Amino acid sequence: MKLDGQALGDVKAGSFVYAGGAPGRHVLSLEMFDFPGVSRQGISVAAGGTYYFRVKLKDKSEKTLSAGASGGMLGWAVAASAAGKAEPEGVFEFVVISDGKKAISDLHNAGK
Repeated sequence: MKLDGQALGDVKAGSFVYAGGAPGRHVLSLEMFDFPGVSRQGISVAAGGTYYFRVKLKDKSEKTLSAGASGGMLGWAVAASAAGKAEPEGVFEFVVISDGKKAISDLHNAGK
């Protein structure tokens, strides 16, 4: 995961990364070795604001990958390639979470 091209850390299921930044326009991006392309999304942040985003597969990509999952590793590879071609701007999206503190608390509690 990157913010304006600067690495924030690895994104894994049940984890989070954080960063501080100046107000204004920024770009979140994510590139993962087993998914084609780089997912990017522009965001605007206000001074003093705190923003939470969840990374998720775009709906079209999720359907494509689900269909290929039954084919084992080869099926997954073919489906990932197809998803990348269908979504040239990347297969992930960054979704704003309205109650981010609760979401992080839920992640923390799920790991116990």
